[in-house]
Amino acid sequence: GSGQKPTGGTILDMRYQGDTIGCFQFRGTGKVRISDITFLKGATSLSNTFIHSTLATLHIHDCAFLGFSALSRNRAIVLGGNTAFLSAPDTSAEMGFQGYGTVIENNYFNWISAGVMLQTYANSIVIKNNNFWNQCGGFAAIWFAAKDDTNSGNVVRDNLIEMNEYDYGIYLNGRSVSNTI
Repeated sequence: GSGQKPTGGTILDMRYQGDTIGCFQFRGTGKVRISDITFLKGATSLSNTFIHSTLATLHIHDCAFLGFSALSRNRAIVLGGNTAFLSAPDTSAEMGFQGYGTVIENNYFNWISAGVMLQTYANSIVIKNNNFWNQCGGFAAIWFAAKDDTNSGNVVRDNLIEMNEYDYGIYLNGRSVSNTI
């Protein structure tokens, strides 16, 4: 953790600027496993999210999420949209999250605003053993942000969140119930 950009391993330099929702978007059902990748937002200050999912169950582990700079921190992972509709086959970015059983573990975040943002119906998610380095910052490292319905049954444990630039390490809004922190 010196905060330096990585020089080896599998690195995806995410310079894509065409979509403000997310560089990787998962709108279909199924399971997606993402491991041992460094997501790097190099040479651009656009604040795209790295990963956005509404339907897929994700297992994201042993990855690094590195934003562009302290002036333009990116969101790493956003689960779900802002509305509580579940009518199939709707696959819009605003659909509530249905990837129950998602696990986000053993990841490293630097120059990130929200590392994990849980929106409508982001339930039964495990977020553990992640490291938010001291150059991360913004509103919250782990943000329960449901607007139309609850976030419930989630487990958040054993994360290191350096609080130099965050307002909150973990923020649960009024629609967050029955979670284990």
